[in-house]
Amino acid sequence: MKKLFKVIAVILIIATLGVLAISLTACKKDNDVVEKDKLVVATNAEFAPFEALDGENFVGIDIDIAKIFAEKLGLELEIKNMEFDSVVTSIGKNGIDIGMAGLSVSEQRAKVVDFTDNYYTASQMIIVKSDNTEYDACENAEEVEAIFKTKNKDSYKAGYQTGTVSDLYIGGDEDWDFDGFEDNIEGKGYQNAGLAVQDLISGNIDIVVVDNAPAKLLVDAAANKGKVKLIEIPLYEDEYAFAVDKAQPMLKYALNGIIAEMKANGKLDEIIAKHFNPEA
Repeated sequence: MKKLFKVIAVILIIATLGVLAISLTACKKDNDVVEKDKLVVATNAEFAPFEALDGENFVGIDIDIAKIFAEKLGLELEIKNMEFDSVVTSIGKNGIDIGMAGLSVSEQRAKVVDFTDNYYTASQMIIVKSDNTEYDACENAEEVEAIFKTKNKDSYKAGYQTGTVSDLYIGGDEDWDFDGFEDNIEGKGYQNAGLAVQDLISGNIDIVVVDNAPAKLLVDAAANKGKVKLIEIPLYEDEYAFAVDKAQPMLKYALNGIIAEMKANGKLDEIIAKHFNPEA
């Protein structure tokens, strides 16, 4: 009798393991996260070190993370390059699953997309010409903004990448709780911050407002070195996250799990350090 019980027990264990194996195989085959063979990412490859083009290849912090997402999900990665203003609105259309473009989390954007957990904290800073000394004595954002408020918009201009937090910071935005500086500064939008810096060097604008990471790369770029400088005072801090199609909640949960793993094992810090210090 004991031998019979043992045989039955073994059969039950084998049957249970078989059902589990079939279930796992079915999940993998059906792909509960993304019901297709590709993970399609929208980006704007004009925002180094987060995304840029090296010849025909996409490079940057977000691109490296996208490759890990695709690998973990067992999917082929496809990246679609577009204007920054189109990244969020494209998600859920034409097969696009995620937006990865140095995106700041906002209530307005969250109305049309979901956001993953954050992966980077950015801050707005200004770039000025190297001989500009009026901000040198400033110690905080309030002192920088006090100088802004002494300006006249008829003679003082700020450049920024169109559609970014820098744009909203200068122009004002109720959703972001930005009062803006419409009475003091004339804003001018550009396709990317690099073009704004070139206009600064040419004397067409007075400051460039941009996130700290690309700002440092722009100031150190060979074409700009010695001509401009960064005022390293954070004017506003915000969180970067990835925008996800609201119709794919399982994808958001899966990406959050991967982000948590990358934070825990140090891979996220490694990727960021690599692109902030490419020669290190």
